[in-house]
Amino acid sequence: MLALITPILRQALPHSRAVSSLRRGPLQYATNDLLLQLEESTDADKVCLAVTLEESAVESIGDPVEVKVPAAGTITAQGAPVAQVSWEGFLRSEGDELYHAVWTNAKGVYNVTLPFAARVTQQRAAAVEPGDLLLPQAERPFLVHVEVDAWRWRASLESGAVTPLL
Repeated sequence: MLALITPILRQALPHSRAVSSLRRGPLQYATNDLLLQLEESTDADKVCLAVTLEESAVESIGDPVEVKVPAAGTITAQGAPVAQVSWEGFLRSEGDELYHAVWTNAKGVYNVTLPFAARVTQQRAAAVEPGDLLLPQAERPFLVHVEVDAWRWRASLESGAVTPLL
């Protein structure tokens, strides 16, 4: 089914210098435990992306309790968080050869960062709850939508910082 839908989605992308080379490529990319979904852009010099956590990131944190995203229009530097996921869980603190384990409560913040500067264009939908990040990948909501300069996007692809999902 996806094989039938993908060509239709690719046709929906605008014809531009920035995106035309991506039209024949995949619509999803991965970086830094994140899934990046290519979205429609009206500006030839920009690439729009929807960002969410990949399975490996979800498995590395506890239960999400809060998601913070900068306001729309915020420009984030390369490596700066475009979202922060606060989580709670348990960590194995001790164990022995008889398989006795001691667990301790843990809390943390997972910073969602990109390998390029970006502008936040849209925050996650208000209806998205932090627990929705535990949904299967196909149902997981996007945390934030960003816009990146096309030249930065191409540089990330060329350097391997962002890889296409086939």
